[in-house]
Amino acid sequence: MRRVVAVVVVIVLAIMALWWWRTSHRQEVAPATRTTSGSSRVAASLPTATAGTAGRIDPRTVQRAAISGRVTTASKQRLPGARVCVRGSSDELDAALFREPSCATTDAQGAY
Repeated sequence: MRRVVAVVVVIVLAIMALWWWRTSHRQEVAPATRTTSGSSRVAASLPTATAGTAGRIDPRTVQRAAISGRVTTASKQRLPGARVCVRGSSDELDAALFREPSCATTDAQGAY
């Protein structure tokens, strides 16, 4: 019975050590924006807010992302006038910034 308890304690300690290592050694990774053609570009590092904001990012200083592409039918014909919407999410920004999706309408060539 003591051996089982010792093994359980060692496993719990190993899991705790792994969790601590993952959370304390996490590096800031800039988000990438991806276009439909497969190319991507990386946004600048996210600036953090200052005094009294508990490390929250100031949304006024964040570089905005861009998404572009083309809407086509199953037979690869361009689809003009289609509405394309995107909803964002972030662990660093306030959820109120993402309540409403950003939408665009495709042009005569189906591009947005």
